Amino acid sequence: MPKVSIIIPCLNSVKYIRETMESVVNQTLKEIEIIVVDAGSTDGTLDILNEYARADSRVRLLHSEKKSMGYQYNIGMDAALGEYIGFVETDDYTELVMYEYLYEAITESNVDYAKARFNMFVDLPDERLVVSYSPLPRNKAHMRNRVMAGCELEELSACDVNIWNGIYGKKFIQKNNIRFSETAGAAFQDTGFVVQTMMLAEKALYIDRPSYRYRRDNSASSIYDGKAYKFMMDEFMYAYPIIQAKKREASLIGQRTLDRHFGLFGYFLGRSLLRGKSEDGLFEEVRPFREFILDAYRTLDEAEKAWTDLRNSLFWSLFVNDFDLYCALTGESAEQRLKTCLEFIGMCERQDKIVIFGCGDAGSGAYCYSRRGGLKNIVGFCDNDDKQWGKIHMGQTVFSPKEAMEKYKDALYAIAITDLSHAESIRKQLIGAGIRPERIYRSPVIYPHESFEIPTVSGGISL
Repeated sequence: MPKVSIIIPCLNSVKYIRETMESVVNQTLKEIEIIVVDAGSTDGTLDILNEYARADSRVRLLHSEKKSMGYQYNIGMDAALGEYIGFVETDDYTELVMYEYLYEAITESNVDYAKARFNMFVDLPDERLVVSYSPLPRNKAHMRNRVMAGCELEELSACDVNIWNGIYGKKFIQKNNIRFSETAGAAFQDTGFVVQTMMLAEKALYIDRPSYRYRRDNSASSIYDGKAYKFMMDEFMYAYPIIQAKKREASLIGQRTLDRHFGLFGYFLGRSLLRGKSEDGLFEEVRPFREFILDAYRTLDEAEKAWTDLRNSLFWSLFVNDFDLYCALTGESAEQRLKTCLEFIGMCERQDKIVIFGCGDAGSGAYCYSRRGGLKNIVGFCDNDDKQWGKIHMGQTVFSPKEAMEKYKDALYAIAITDLSHAESIRKQLIGAGIRPERIYRSPVIYPHESFEIPTVSGGISL
């Protein structure tokens, strides 16, 4: 019996499929099966998959009559023979040791699922930009590499949103009848699966090492689709009844799932409005979701309602009471956000040299965004953390402030720090060290995943 069944849903992936398959068939854990579920590829993908199936008996090629990633995942789970189940998307790839150390971790700890950090990446003509992401936020770092009880998992519902950086016990999945939604296409069908596993697991483990490589420059990805807000509506209406029926007593997962989906709906709606989506007929299109989410809100207890109201504040109130104004402000907010980011690129384009002050998430995001905008004048990072000095971050040296100012006194210093007061103290620090105020620029806070969601076009960046 295979130790791990790796399920790969596929449709017209000829551009990336070899890199994906090479990373899976060459895993250091040999006792695996690779279940590829194709939904009718016509671009040469099937020829490549048949080549792998002929060369390696562990590769099983199945066919789906529906073009639905969720349906394909469900077919794969039904066919899986392994003790544990993992998932890979056909524009991504894995570290060769990924399933070996995940299998060792999950069997030694006896948990329902085990996950690890992963790396997001985009390919530029001369560089592969890579940045690490952890499903555990920094304030939960103490939870890494230890078994977590089920009641702790709800705290991660806003940041642990992916399926493919882990493996899951097949008995755990079958016992709880965990399934993917089967909407058409490949649009966020893993959302409900993530919530169900998080909600129903009695124990889980998050490992502090990278495992998976998640591509963010595939223009065919659902995150770039102008209908992404509709996909989010569909997934919430699929997942929430399951949560209501199964959630733990006194659990906040239902409420946090509502809040998370509502926030993502607004984010993707804003992007669609920015692209020119008309507001005409939008209310009728959204009406079922609006009624559903209001019904879900009414099922919350008073503490959950108070938390949701506080989190969503103005936008939640407008969504309930003035949908036209909600849409107007959502679109305006997205437009202002893009304008601020493009102003940052414009400022940087006029510089000979740029030093990014801060090599945390905001610094990484600013670097990725700049490079995707075609900039090649970033000469390094600078940070007050002496543990970072001399290290290479995203292909650039991290300097001490003193060394950076001696080496690049006339560079533009882009302060990429999330905390406003901290950013202001750094500005004063730079001025006190002799950097002219006009050579200091406050970068907008652009998180790495956000910077990767903005595709490049000739002449600049657009949504």
